[in-house]
Amino acid sequence: MAIRESVVPPTAYYRELDPDCDLDVTPNVPRERKVRVALSNSFAFGGTNAVLAFRQV
Repeated sequence: MAIRESVVPPTAYYRELDPDCDLDVTPNVPRERKVRVALSNSFAFGGTNAVLAFRQV
């Protein structure tokens, strides 16, 4: 949906900026921005993990 709607969802559990971390976070509210690639991570009990990678063509 982020790719289709061109919206970056907010960063989960963001509370305060870490001055040693230079990531571009999206605090508290979604941000309109062109999204070309996205990852979906799923982690489960017992070590079952899956990652889906999407890109706009």
